[in-house]
Amino acid sequence: MVVLTSADAKTVWDQLELLMTQWRRIEKLHELQGPFIYRASRSKLNAVTLP
Repeated sequence: MVVLTSADAKTVWDQLELLMTQWRRIEKLHELQGPFIYRASRSKLNAVTLP
């Protein structure tokens, strides 16, 4: 799962921009075995540690 966490992701167009900015990094997550959660902002894509 990828969660949009940026305060700039309030509107649909802002969310689309954020998603497209991180698209290449998000696409590489397909190779990972889940479950996993990643936080996406305009400048970062960080893993969230699961308990």
